[in-house]
Amino acid sequence: GPGTFYLLVRPNGKKYRRLDYSLHGKRKTFAMGSYPDLSLKDARSRRDAAKALVAEGIDPVQHRKIGFLHSCGTDCQYDALKMI
Repeated sequence: GPGTFYLLVRPNGKKYRRLDYSLHGKRKTFAMGSYPDLSLKDARSRRDAAKALVAEGIDPVQHRKIGFLHSCGTDCQYDALKMI
């Protein structure tokens, strides 16, 4: 599917969950949260929701900015998709 899901490790040792994706010909990054604050299970839910938005041509970063892709657990994909 679209996007690369990964853990970014900064030189200071802090770790962040990220999803790189392309939309309308531009590469973008969706920041999902920091490790270990965001569990892998929740990060995968956010990733799946973000990928579903990208597949519909919706930018997950902009979508979150308007308050639809919020902090969530296992219902994240449903929460994001029901707003489309």
